[in-house]
Amino acid sequence: MKILYAPFVKHIHGKSNWLVWANKFWHHLKPDAFPIEDRFVDGFFKISDSPSVEKYMKFLETFRSFILARREWVQAMRRVDADVDSIPCSENKLWDKMFYGLGDEANSGRCAAKSGQ
Repeated sequence: MKILYAPFVKHIHGKSNWLVWANKFWHHLKPDAFPIEDRFVDGFFKISDSPSVEKYMKFLETFRSFILARREWVQAMRRVDADVDSIPCSENKLWDKMFYGLGDEANSGRCAAKSGQ
C-alpha cells in the first residue's frame, strides 16, 4: 500500500494532505478492489485516525469484516439502487452509498430526533 500512497504524500503546492483523495482515485480505477474511505465511513466505523496508509489498512479490515457478515444485504441494496446509475455500481460502491446515507442522516440530527421519540 505504501507504493500506492507514494504519489499522494508528495508536497504539491505546499500541501501534503492528498491522502484523503488516494482511495477515491483508486476506487475509480478498480471499484471492486478499493472501497472508498471518507468521513462518513470513518464515522460509521468510529475510525478517527489521521489520514495514513495504516488508517486505510485499518478501514479495509473493518470494512471487510462488516460486509462479509452481511452478504445477504447486497440483493436488497441492489433493488433499492436499481436504475440510479446508467451502469450498475460495484458492491463496494453500494456499501459506500449506504454509509454515506447513514452518515448524512447522523449529521443532520434526524437520527437523534427519531431515537428520542
